[in-house]
Amino acid sequence: MGYLARWFHPGLDIDPQGIYQKYLTDFQGLNIDLDNAALVYPEKPVCDEPA
Repeated sequence: MGYLARWFHPGLDIDPQGIYQKYLTDFQGLNIDLDNAALVYPEKPVCDEPA
């Protein structure tokens, strides 16, 4: 959901990977390093303005 929010609202200052990391660590009790993970493609919007 964080990636969708950032795609649809590029002006938002959110960190989807950080949110997911906190969820995995705090709520699932997992120690997974997401720094080398490919969660979505493309990570950033292709264009900044709607067509």
